[in-house]
Amino acid sequence: MKKIRFMAALLCMFLVNVLPVSATEEASLPRVVDNAEILSDAEELELTSLVNDIATVYQIDVVLITESQRQEADIQAEADMLFDTNGYGIGEKKDGVLFVLDMGNREWAISTHGDTITLFSDYDLNSLGQTAAQNYFANGRYRDGFVSYVAGIVNICEKKMNVQGNGQSAGNESTEENGAPAAETNGATDGETNGTADKDEKNQSSNSATAGTNQDQTEMETSSESSENNGYPGFAGALIITIIYMIRMKKGMKKARKQQNADVYQSRDASMQIRKSDVFLTTSITKTPVKQKDPDPPRRPDPPRDSDSQRYSRTTTTVHTSDNGETHGGASGKF
Repeated sequence: MKKIRFMAALLCMFLVNVLPVSATEEASLPRVVDNAEILSDAEELELTSLVNDIATVYQIDVVLITESQRQEADIQAEADMLFDTNGYGIGEKKDGVLFVLDMGNREWAISTHGDTITLFSDYDLNSLGQTAAQNYFANGRYRDGFVSYVAGIVNICEKKMNVQGNGQSAGNESTEENGAPAAETNGATDGETNGTADKDEKNQSSNSATAGTNQDQTEMETSSESSENNGYPGFAGALIITIIYMIRMKKGMKKARKQQNADVYQSRDASMQIRKSDVFLTTSITKTPVKQKDPDPPRRPDPPRDSDSQRYSRTTTTVHTSDNGETHGGASGKF
């Protein structure tokens, strides 16, 4: 019995020490792996914060990986292998999307798993990858490319989850509208019974109101007549004072007097006239070369247009099976 208890105690101690380690290892999987060393430490922290927020809000594991050499012959197989072997994904179905950037072969690939396969259509995946690769990765702007890719994922999640939420709210509104007529009919019957009782009260109040208005009108008429009689003397006095004040001001302004002779208006310096003229002396010419404009830089390729929807479906996702037997969706391309 002592040996059995001793073995049980050892087993419990082993489980206590091992289980937390495995949980922490699974929770601490890096979502941004820069094996190609094209990102700075600050950029890695920024991207890690963005993908962690997406995992918290939408429960989707977003992974960004850069490589200088890949293990698989195909870039799509490389993305699937990285997702399967590293244990990425959230929940029982392991929902997640992985983006791998192969700097050696200048290729990119996206691999989706779980419910994210149906969340992102073929057009969505190709649009995300081509926009980041052609507009940013091709010009060496790797941080901006990953930020635009992550922002595109957030936009797609918001649109498609809002559509699902609007469908549910529409169903709730229809049930509320079906119950509304019954409440309205009950309110109508109650209003009819109470309406007869209110008619007598309204008649009494109208009679008292008419009597009050007649008294108010007579009082207003008497007050207006008295105010008009008191206003006339004050107005006449103010008018007389104004006229007297204007006459005095007019007399004070007439200070100009006529002159008998024109000598007063003659300028005393008229006899001294100075003649002026411009004489052209020398000329000087300076020449400066005109700087030519630098040639325009090569135009960046435009992001995928709506015409690409003929090649890629906006509603369905093409799936495939990885070497590990897992079902994935995805897209790939070059830059």
